[in-house]
Amino acid sequence: MAVCGLVAVFLLQVAGTWAAATGEPVSFTSKRNAQSDEAVVINALIFRPVEVEPCKRLPAVVTLHGCGGMYSTLASRKDQLSMRHQNMADLLVSQGYIALYPDSFRSRGVEQICTERLSSRSVHVTDRVNDVIAAAAYLRGRPDVDPERIALLGWSHGAMTTLSSINTRDPRVAAQRPYFKTAIAFYPGCRETLEAKEGYSLALPLKMLIGGRDNWTAPGPCIDLAKKLEVVHEPIAITVYPDAYHGFDEPGTGPHQRYDVPGLTLTVGANPSAREDAYEKVKIYLKTAIGD
Repeated sequence: MAVCGLVAVFLLQVAGTWAAATGEPVSFTSKRNAQSDEAVVINALIFRPVEVEPCKRLPAVVTLHGCGGMYSTLASRKDQLSMRHQNMADLLVSQGYIALYPDSFRSRGVEQICTERLSSRSVHVTDRVNDVIAAAAYLRGRPDVDPERIALLGWSHGAMTTLSSINTRDPRVAAQRPYFKTAIAFYPGCRETLEAKEGYSLALPLKMLIGGRDNWTAPGPCIDLAKKLEVVHEPIAITVYPDAYHGFDEPGTGPHQRYDVPGLTLTVGANPSAREDAYEKVKIYLKTAIGD
């Protein structure tokens, strides 16, 4: 755990480009799954900006990886964050936030679940909600984190976990005090949330960023969910990028095909203009909610 006065890793701006932030390994205890109390140690990476004031408590963001896990699929970068996750870590640290990346998969002996059939997956959204609750408790126990200014951000499967982790109809969520301050979800699957028999109610403001041409986590249910929540004056905001596919914020210049997801032929990948706009919205949204 960090101590007051610790010299933190920080970003250097060279010729207008941010150098990569470096994460510190940490861990905390969660539950292995939603059906039991068996403990599991969740390994994580924490990224910290410069502390101008040595003992200042900083706002923090818990970030949740998607079904591919949080690490790169390249052999040369096997134990490094994927570039999407690294870019977000760089952005968050550059804005003065501590960023915590819990590894819900390798901590349970799994690399990824994208290519597994839903019926055979060993890690589910309901399991990861426990990781989110444990991650928030871990951050609130750190002397360098402001416990009243913690946000949640996720991608795809992690974004679905984000939606579930702020649903007050879930007793685990309802029991949490305080909640996160705000949440951001990049292209979640919203159908289960929209059709949940127990209903859905937000514990805090939610911003969704989705691709209008997403054929993996379809935009329609998210749009319908936002409309449903707006009608009852829940704090929901949604941005739809009409020409963007799933994973539009990944590095690169264009989309590509995926054939390794059972039963699906997918188009995924970068949309630079959508990525740039989404990053700006993330900065503005977080500054309003948890910034200085």
